[in-house]
Amino acid sequence: MLNELEYQTFFQGYSLTDAAVRSRDTFSFLLRENQPDEGCSQDSDTGKQIRLINFFVNAEPTRRIGCGQYLGFLRSKLAVAHHPVEQAVLIDSTGEVAVLGGGKNDMEQQIEYGPDGPRRGSITCASTLFGHVYVAGPWRTIARRIGVDQWESLCADSILPKPGTGKSLEFGTDWGFQSVDGFASNDLYAAGGYGDLWRYNGHRWLQCALPSRMLLHNVCCAGDGHVYVGAQGGSVLRGREDRWEIIHEGRMTLPFKDMVWYGGRVWCTSDYGLWQIAGGELVEADVPHAVHSCAGNLSVGDGVMLLAGIYGATVFDGQRWTPVIDRLAFTRQG
Repeated sequence: MLNELEYQTFFQGYSLTDAAVRSRDTFSFLLRENQPDEGCSQDSDTGKQIRLINFFVNAEPTRRIGCGQYLGFLRSKLAVAHHPVEQAVLIDSTGEVAVLGGGKNDMEQQIEYGPDGPRRGSITCASTLFGHVYVAGPWRTIARRIGVDQWESLCADSILPKPGTGKSLEFGTDWGFQSVDGFASNDLYAAGGYGDLWRYNGHRWLQCALPSRMLLHNVCCAGDGHVYVGAQGGSVLRGREDRWEIIHEGRMTLPFKDMVWYGGRVWCTSDYGLWQIAGGELVEADVPHAVHSCAGNLSVGDGVMLLAGIYGATVFDGQRWTPVIDRLAFTRQG
């Protein structure tokens, strides 16, 4: 677990906003500086330092943490690349990119903007799929990182139509995407906007007809062969290709922030809690209070699941939860 000196040096004064599994004993965290907003919204990154942390749990005491620090990154997202080099990848909403790990602590070129991608608009999602980092965003933006400064567009107009013209065109978030997942690199699903769900067959994207036009926030391609889609209020749709059903109608204040498959079920989280989908039903996860306090972000990799949020982080190996960061313990000591 993170010790007090490590917490005070790298985490104190910062909020944990994203997390990712790099390996079963190496985790990456995205931190945002806490400071008076001075006219900015509470969740704005404007004028705030961003830290990217790699935490090597079993390394020598003086070599357990790698840290990169940045200014000017807006609404940043975190994912882990395993190809071509294993490292944490930080991407902000404007397509700025930084990497930490594999002997690098560098800025990379901004993801190129254009009508055929790789970036049609802002970036709202970063995911690790099949060893690569994928990004998604409004205007049906979707791209894959294939190397240093190299992003492959998966949203050229010939394979993924741009949203139609009309009065609502000024609102790019009316259409996808907010999330991307897949069973394979040629079997992807991307979701966002008002019922805007698409699937990729390796050649082109095909739109999925859903029974609702709810706002979509998450997509999870699960080990049971189904695709689970998180929608407004914590509602959940389930299906694949052209067959879909609503399995839960939610009334939550916040939508799910992450949905992942682990241990034979779907796990869902927001800042308000942790849930599971088992047997087609959404239920609150039966876990200790200390685990619930880490709700906010989920990441799966190398046989473990990481849960991380405002109050800390904990990792699950299928049998037990092990604390990684206990922010409340350090706060009480202070």
